[in-house]
Amino acid sequence: MSPRSATPTHPGAVVVGGGIAGLVAAWELARAGTRPLLIEARGYLGGLIARGTVGGASVDLGAETYVVRGTDTSSIVEALGLTSVEPAGSGARLYAPALRGGWELRPFLRDSFLGIPAHPGAPDCVRVLGEAGVRRALKDRSMGGGVGMDQAGDTLAGFVTARMGQDVLERSVRPIIAGIYTADPSMLATDTVAPGLRAETARHGSLAAAVAARLAAAGSRRTPEACVEGGMFVLVDALRAAIEEAGGTVLTRTGAFAMTRAAAGWTLECGPTGPGPTPGAEPVP
Repeated sequence: MSPRSATPTHPGAVVVGGGIAGLVAAWELARAGTRPLLIEARGYLGGLIARGTVGGASVDLGAETYVVRGTDTSSIVEALGLTSVEPAGSGARLYAPALRGGWELRPFLRDSFLGIPAHPGAPDCVRVLGEAGVRRALKDRSMGGGVGMDQAGDTLAGFVTARMGQDVLERSVRPIIAGIYTADPSMLATDTVAPGLRAETARHGSLAAAVAARLAAAGSRRTPEACVEGGMFVLVDALRAAIEEAGGTVLTRTGAFAMTRAAAGWTLECGPTGPGPTPGAEPVP
């Protein structure tokens, strides 16, 4: 059936967006006895927790672990009958621009926050940023706390560039931010992505010192990570199955185009979508 003909006309609730937040919302509604309709404009569910196939094997294309902070995620995993395990391997790697052109797979900077180094002169920073990039980043220490506090520093890209230069932004911060937020740091507010970082920079007199203080304060409070046995995408599959088993409907390649209100209630206009011109482009009606 086409997405339009398969769409229930009077669902108990509608959830627009099939990322992990939308899936959990629809699952909660289903468990409460509502038969929800969840629609997702892309051809897959999970958002940043998505399945891919490499060499015939299913793998995580997005998040591979979750932070064990409280019981929010672990309780969902347990309720769905899944198993959480500790991640194995040699640690996370970053696919980012290489110093001499092209791209490379390399470890994250050792002492950093969102890719911003606490010690720009460290050996791993020299390898990633190059000598010129390190020299520019080290200027942050003598700038004083006022640089980056104006409108130019409102975005994370502007703030990092003003304090440490373009190499830190391009070779470390931008790839990490793109992976976490699926957005460019030039579009993200510094005070939203890193609350308090600008104030800490002004107080300590440098961004590097602010990052070092933040890492030191975290210390033993850094929380461990876990993953779902088989891959994080298993959680997406389990949520969809639970929603449908409870009488809900989950549709991909179905977009929400308009919502109007009349005396009789709300009307949501839905319809089929197709892929955009590139893999990362937004779906099109």
